[in-house]
Amino acid sequence: MCYTSHQINTSYGKIICTIAIYKERKNIMDIRKFSKYYQYALKDKVLPIPCGVDPEHPMLVPRLIIDENNNDIIYLYCLDCNYKLYPGLELYQNIEFILEELEVNEED
Repeated sequence: MCYTSHQINTSYGKIICTIAIYKERKNIMDIRKFSKYYQYALKDKVLPIPCGVDPEHPMLVPRLIIDENNNDIIYLYCLDCNYKLYPGLELYQNIEFILEELEVNEED
């Protein structure tokens, strides 16, 4: 929880009010999905996500950074050439679908 103060001008004068703000971090993408996919790729259960510069490089590794606005930024990183891929929602949804299929097949 964080607090913010606002100054409001009224006909009676200035009023300063403090409001408690509950910040919930809700992101569409979850780094754990990329990490799980990466672990399956290490076990050759799924195709690895290749480097965009050189497909001969090893698979991209999921990373998470937090920017100056306290937002999570997920990217996939090539350890050989420092290439970064910022995944879009389509890639994320494909990974989610693949993981769900793998989990269903493991239960059978």
